[in-house]
Amino acid sequence: MSRFGASSSLRDDGVTERGLSAHALHLVPPALVAWATALILLGCPPSAGALVAAVAAAGALSVAVAIPVGGIAGWRNVLIAVLGCAAAVAGTVAFRVHAVSTGPVAELVEKRASTVIEAVVTDDPREPAQRGGPFRRESFVVPARIEAIGTGPARVTLRAPVVMLASGGEWRSLLPSQRIAVQGRFGPADSGELLAAVVLVRGPPRIMGGPSWAQRAAGALRSGLREASGVLPPPQRGLLPGLVVGDVSRMDGQVRADFKEAGLSHLTAVSGANLAIVAGAAVALGRTAGLPLAARAVLAVSAMLAFALVARPSPSVLRALLMGTVAAVALGTGRSRDGVAALSATVLGLILFDPALARSYGFALSVCATGGILVLAPRWRDRLATRMPRWAAEATAVPAAAQAAVTPVLVLMAGQLAPVAIPANLLAGPAVAPATLLGSVAALVAPLHMGLAQLLVRPAGLAAGWIIEVAEHAAGTPLAVIPWPGGVTGLVALALAAPVAILVLRRRWSRRIALAVAAGVIVAVTVAEPIVARWPPDDWLLVACDVGQGDALLVAAGPGRAVVVDAGPDPVLMDRCLRSMGIREVPLVILTHPHFDHVGGLEGIFRGRGV
Repeated sequence: MSRFGASSSLRDDGVTERGLSAHALHLVPPALVAWATALILLGCPPSAGALVAAVAAAGALSVAVAIPVGGIAGWRNVLIAVLGCAAAVAGTVAFRVHAVSTGPVAELVEKRASTVIEAVVTDDPREPAQRGGPFRRESFVVPARIEAIGTGPARVTLRAPVVMLASGGEWRSLLPSQRIAVQGRFGPADSGELLAAVVLVRGPPRIMGGPSWAQRAAGALRSGLREASGVLPPPQRGLLPGLVVGDVSRMDGQVRADFKEAGLSHLTAVSGANLAIVAGAAVALGRTAGLPLAARAVLAVSAMLAFALVARPSPSVLRALLMGTVAAVALGTGRSRDGVAALSATVLGLILFDPALARSYGFALSVCATGGILVLAPRWRDRLATRMPRWAAEATAVPAAAQAAVTPVLVLMAGQLAPVAIPANLLAGPAVAPATLLGSVAALVAPLHMGLAQLLVRPAGLAAGWIIEVAEHAAGTPLAVIPWPGGVTGLVALALAAPVAILVLRRRWSRRIALAVAAGVIVAVTVAEPIVARWPPDDWLLVACDVGQGDALLVAAGPGRAVVVDAGPDPVLMDRCLRSMGIREVPLVILTHPHFDHVGGLEGIFRGRGV
């Protein structure tokens, strides 16, 4: 099962050796144009969106009138659909941008004013990347919708999406749909975001209303899973809720860093794989109970809706939910579906529903990975199946196709290539389904019987532990991440390099040379390098850790022991240095002065070792 958002059981509906079906191809251009239209117009004034909507609508009408129905009727209809979708998206963006850039909130933003705010929380509070060292105060980013501003006669009711920046542990327990009142100062949101303002909040929230029953139930299930996971070792304890429902609030920083370098970060972002696992279990349960096909489809949709509620809607969850619903409807009616057509329709629908998704890297990664699995994986599987068992070919083709499809987005976003991601996903994949299913059942059982939930969590923790081991070893592999130019420059470089590589590798002798070079590099970095450059040396005395801007020194104090002088600014880098030296015990920590670049990484010293 691929975690990227589509099942690894490849079907050939709509994708044949000759290519995609015409139906699928006809739906792709409207979806891509809708995406591009929203991407561009989100950073423009409302008048630009209105103008584009008018021009596109006029163009669609002109094509419908001027071009008769004939031999090119199919492409005539595609052109009308493209222009019509562009008009609809442009109009939607213009309306949404106008709504967040005008009105009372816009006036308060212009004045940087402070006032009393009544708002409804729209998503879980999340902790941003911390920069304050071990003595920082907890801070949170809280998505919300303002319902009223001011007090007394000056109170004004409205609806405006905002993001609140707050500090204090009181914010952690807030749930979506909860109504709060705060005192806050208004500031401008980033250009291109459909937000009316960023609100800097002073003090704790005043609770004015509880969450809805659905959100209360979802919160209870999430907290129950966190409590049940308490019986696991710290790394698994933090990871399991992330694998099951995307709750990374207790995920260890080093594990998070390893996942990022190993190309496994998508495992903690709830996506179509979670929904596919849950829906598959529901269908299997329905089949066991003897339910008819339509009833099994209804059961699968109900299970996916319930899971999406607990996991909280996100770009990948919304996309996967719509894709899964389309698949379930096809299952219930007994009709085959075209996966690419379903993906195109889903992208179009989501962009119309929430144009801000057009600028979401998570949404782009999810869509590209699913597209790669649908388009590339069947062909790659069939070619690999001539050289290996079909199950092995399928297991290899799915992560390879997904990684190939998301590579341009990763280059644009992070400026790096991750060749280790494919084998890491291949090794981690078998453990994902057991962890997700057992964790989901544990979350359901926890409010009723915590002991049983903890019993279910233990084998799920073993699966999570395997994934952590894969991530740790993959991240520690030489050349796990290859630097590459970022942004548009890197994207252009990749676009030029990829066709050359494909042309070269199409020749058998070139493939043999490339395979020999790759094997030589692997042997060099995994066998020869550790022998020639043994690390750490047996008689080491002092090591200066590479912690970026700052200082951290290790002084040898015996086998597996070292005195640490300063800790640098980053806990992850500090922990990585200690791990590379095999340090299991730190008898003494010396901090020379309390500046962030000397004490910020202190937390990393305490990870998995005695101090």
